[in-house]
Amino acid sequence: MFFKPDGSAYQPGERLKQPELARSLKRIAVQGTDGFYKGETAQKLVKAVNEAGGSMSLQDLANYQAIAREPVKGDYRAMRLSLCRRPLLVVFTSCKF
Repeated sequence: MFFKPDGSAYQPGERLKQPELARSLKRIAVQGTDGFYKGETAQKLVKAVNEAGGSMSLQDLANYQAIAREPVKGDYRAMRLSLCRRPLLVVFTSCKF
């Protein structure tokens, strides 16, 4: 959930702007995987994770290898679900619903 700087909720029709996310996505679009796993975006991600009490290094990101996994599929009530298998990368996870 996203809130305004004053803590209030956005109302229908109000616009949420995320310029830092836009800049990160542009770097990734221009630089490819290096735009995420190396450089400015990687540095900011590592800093944020460590400031939040996690443990991540630039070397962790540089060494990361994505693994394509088939989703877990199942039916729930009248819906067909496709869910990501573990382990999940919290930063970017690609799920189809």
